[in-house]
Amino acid sequence: MDSENWNAKWIWHDEKQMIPGENGKYHQMVFFRREFYVPDSNCTLEIKVTADSRYRLFLNDKSTSIGPCKGDSNTWYYETVDLSGKLKEGKNVLAAWVIHYGDYNTSPAGKAGPASVWRTSKGGFLLDGSLMDDNSSIVEDLSSGEGWKCLLDSAMSFEKEDFTLFVGGTEIVDGSKLPHGWRNINYNDDQWKAAVAVCDIMDRNWGL
Repeated sequence: MDSENWNAKWIWHDEKQMIPGENGKYHQMVFFRREFYVPDSNCTLEIKVTADSRYRLFLNDKSTSIGPCKGDSNTWYYETVDLSGKLKEGKNVLAAWVIHYGDYNTSPAGKAGPASVWRTSKGGFLLDGSLMDDNSSIVEDLSSGEGWKCLLDSAMSFEKEDFTLFVGGTEIVDGSKLPHGWRNINYNDDQWKAAVAVCDIMDRNWGL
């Protein structure tokens, strides 16, 4: 990953990470939201986005990107996505669901999630990009950091993987605990926490 010209910081639900095995869980999942206003149809938005360990990104409830591509201890990938044609005049919302898989060093065999997905010991979400007007001037910086809100996902857990370490276990979901409508523009996120900047773009320990 090249840090040149990035304004974003890695963000998460809290500076303190989940204790592996706490409440029987080894993974941590977080919902993120960022509301913004588009003044006219000439605005453009191109973003770079990645996560530790996996993310799915939405704009106004429409899925726009899933990733990142699988890397290794020396390479961390990100996606570049042009969202310009999906913007609406007025209120918009970027939303992301991010999972951080368990740490190999502290999770029992089969509990750490798919071995084919690289991860560090701490979760994180990173998005860099600014809403631009037709004169290529910044309307609003939407990079992960101040202005992003988040909610810890308590609805989903994973079963132990017994057959292969590369796929991951099956999911168990309690639908009553899901924040239904969280990807929509008019969802009320007043009870969500402000996301916490956990480190700068290149301050992660990629070798874990």
